[in-house]
Amino acid sequence: MMRHLRKKKHLFFNLIPKIPLTDELKTQWEQKTFIVSPYPLLRVDENGAAAVNNPFVATDIPFHLCVNSENTDPSAHLGCAIFGASKIRNEKIIFIENIQLKKETGSKIMEVQVKLKGSGAVLKVTSVPY
Repeated sequence: MMRHLRKKKHLFFNLIPKIPLTDELKTQWEQKTFIVSPYPLLRVDENGAAAVNNPFVATDIPFHLCVNSENTDPSAHLGCAIFGASKIRNEKIIFIENIQLKKETGSKIMEVQVKLKGSGAVLKVTSVPY
């Protein structure tokens, strides 16, 4: 079941359980922090080379990260187009400079920080898996 706090028209991030969630798995998630915080999910360099670093491939994380689709591989939409551009929900192109993930110990909420290319502001989207 897909859940997220805010339904975004163009950009959304969902956490989908890999297996049915138990109380133990929920506690494991709530105690999780990323080694680097905020964690760099996507970086696009000045030459347009994109690097997607998906921490959800780890077996100790009970979720898949889906970006702008039900595909469990974020690189299907992030940094996949010309000059490292990303595809938004309707398959149009958007230029993202970087995306970082922030998850605090004791919380089930993950914050996604998105910096668009040429924009000073950081967009913040929250994802709650249950």
